[in-house]
Amino acid sequence: MPPPPNWKAKAPLSLPGPTFAAQAKLPKLPVPELEQSLKKLKESLKPIAHSAQEYEAVTAKVDDFAKGLAPKLHERLAKRHDETDHWLEEWWDNDAYLAYRDSVVVNVSYFCECLIVVLLFLWTWADESG
Repeated sequence: MPPPPNWKAKAPLSLPGPTFAAQAKLPKLPVPELEQSLKKLKESLKPIAHSAQEYEAVTAKVDDFAKGLAPKLHERLAKRHDETDHWLEEWWDNDAYLAYRDSVVVNVSYFCECLIVVLLFLWTWADESG
Protein backbone atom coordinates (compact mmCIF):
# COMPACT_ATOMS: atom_id res chain seq x y z
CA MET A 1 0.00 0.00 0.00
CA PRO A 2 1.53 3.34 -1.01
CA PRO A 3 1.82 6.13 1.54
CA PRO A 4 -0.73 8.95 1.50
CA PRO A 5 -0.14 11.61 -1.17
CA ASN A 6 2.18 14.44 -0.19
CA TRP A 7 3.11 12.70 3.07
CA LYS A 8 6.53 14.30 3.34
CA ALA A 9 5.06 17.82 3.22
CA LYS A 10 2.90 16.89 6.21
CA ALA A 11 5.88 15.65 8.23
CA PRO A 12 7.33 17.91 10.92
CA LEU A 13 10.29 20.07 9.95
CA SER A 14 13.78 18.91 10.82
CA LEU A 15 15.22 20.13 14.08
CA PRO A 16 17.68 23.00 13.74
CA GLY A 17 21.32 22.05 13.65
CA PRO A 18 24.15 21.13 11.31
CA THR A 19 22.72 17.86 9.95
CA PHE A 20 20.39 19.36 7.33
CA ALA A 21 21.77 22.91 7.31
CA ALA A 22 22.90 22.78 3.65
CA GLN A 23 20.06 20.60 2.35
CA ALA A 24 18.44 23.37 0.29
CA LYS A 25 21.79 24.21 -1.35
CA LEU A 26 22.48 20.71 -2.64
CA PRO A 27 22.18 20.17 -6.40
CA LYS A 28 19.55 17.83 -7.79
CA LEU A 29 20.57 14.20 -8.16
CA PRO A 30 21.58 13.79 -11.82
CA VAL A 31 20.32 11.03 -14.06
CA PRO A 32 23.39 8.96 -14.98
CA GLU A 33 24.34 8.82 -18.64
CA LEU A 34 22.82 5.80 -20.38
CA GLU A 35 26.13 4.52 -21.74
CA GLN A 36 27.71 4.76 -18.28
CA SER A 37 24.80 2.85 -16.70
CA LEU A 38 24.91 0.09 -19.31
CA LYS A 39 28.69 -0.25 -18.91
CA LYS A 40 28.33 -0.56 -15.13
CA LEU A 41 25.52 -3.08 -15.59
CA LYS A 42 27.76 -5.26 -17.74
CA GLU A 43 30.61 -4.97 -15.22
CA SER A 44 28.32 -5.94 -12.35
CA LEU A 45 27.07 -9.02 -14.22
CA LYS A 46 30.53 -10.40 -14.96
CA PRO A 47 31.30 -11.83 -11.49
CA ILE A 48 27.91 -13.55 -11.22
CA ALA A 49 27.88 -15.16 -14.67
CA HIS A 50 28.31 -18.93 -14.41
CA SER A 51 30.33 -19.11 -17.61
CA ALA A 52 31.81 -17.02 -20.39
CA GLN A 53 28.92 -18.11 -22.62
CA GLU A 54 26.35 -16.90 -20.09
CA TYR A 55 28.16 -13.57 -19.77
CA GLU A 56 28.26 -13.16 -23.56
CA ALA A 57 24.55 -13.97 -23.81
CA VAL A 58 23.56 -11.46 -21.15
CA THR A 59 25.79 -8.70 -22.54
CA ALA A 60 24.19 -9.29 -25.94
CA LYS A 61 20.80 -8.72 -24.30
CA VAL A 62 22.11 -5.52 -22.70
CA ASP A 63 23.35 -4.38 -26.13
CA ASP A 64 19.94 -5.16 -27.66
CA PHE A 65 18.29 -3.17 -24.88
CA ALA A 66 20.70 -0.28 -25.57
CA LYS A 67 19.62 -0.23 -29.22
CA GLY A 68 15.92 -0.69 -28.46
CA LEU A 69 13.96 0.52 -25.45
CA ALA A 70 16.82 1.98 -23.36
CA PRO A 71 17.07 5.41 -25.06
CA LYS A 72 13.31 5.97 -24.71
CA LEU A 73 13.35 5.00 -21.02
CA HIS A 74 16.39 7.20 -20.41
CA GLU A 75 14.59 10.08 -22.07
CA ARG A 76 11.64 9.53 -19.72
CA LEU A 77 14.02 9.60 -16.71
CA ALA A 78 15.50 12.87 -17.95
CA LYS A 79 11.99 14.31 -18.28
CA ARG A 80 11.13 13.16 -14.75
CA HIS A 81 14.35 14.82 -13.54
CA ASP A 82 13.24 18.10 -15.09
CA GLU A 83 9.69 17.89 -13.72
CA THR A 84 10.43 16.86 -10.11
CA ASP A 85 12.66 18.01 -7.28
CA HIS A 86 14.11 14.53 -6.92
CA TRP A 87 13.56 12.00 -9.72
CA LEU A 88 14.42 8.95 -7.60
CA GLU A 89 12.91 9.92 -4.26
CA GLU A 90 9.39 8.52 -4.69
CA TRP A 91 10.66 5.17 -6.01
CA TRP A 92 13.30 4.94 -3.30
CA ASP A 93 10.88 5.78 -0.49
CA ASN A 94 7.99 3.64 -1.67
CA ASP A 95 9.64 0.67 -3.35
CA ALA A 96 13.09 0.33 -1.85
CA TYR A 97 12.34 1.44 1.70
CA LEU A 98 8.68 1.41 2.69
CA ALA A 99 7.67 -1.66 0.67
CA TYR A 100 10.47 -3.75 2.18
CA ARG A 101 8.64 -5.89 4.74
CA ASP A 102 11.48 -7.85 6.34
CA SER A 103 13.01 -6.73 9.58
CA VAL A 104 14.98 -3.67 8.53
CA VAL A 105 17.32 -3.67 11.53
CA VAL A 106 18.56 -7.21 10.99
CA ASN A 107 18.42 -7.38 7.20
CA VAL A 108 19.49 -3.86 6.19
CA SER A 109 21.55 -2.38 9.02
CA TYR A 110 25.23 -3.10 8.49
CA PHE A 111 26.03 -2.18 12.09
CA CYS A 112 23.42 -4.52 13.49
CA GLU A 113 24.51 -7.33 11.20
CA CYS A 114 28.12 -6.96 12.33
CA LEU A 115 27.02 -6.79 15.95
CA ILE A 116 25.03 -10.01 15.57
CA VAL A 117 28.05 -11.77 14.01
CA VAL A 118 30.29 -10.61 16.87
CA LEU A 119 27.74 -11.69 19.49
CA LEU A 120 27.33 -15.10 17.85
CA PHE A 121 31.12 -15.51 17.76
CA LEU A 122 31.45 -14.57 21.42
CA TRP A 123 28.60 -16.87 22.38
CA THR A 124 30.15 -19.78 20.46
CA TRP A 125 33.59 -19.01 21.85
CA ALA A 126 32.23 -18.86 25.41
CA ASP A 127 30.54 -22.27 24.95
CA GLU A 128 33.74 -23.82 23.59
CA SER A 129 36.02 -22.38 26.27
CA GLY A 130 33.76 -23.53 29.08
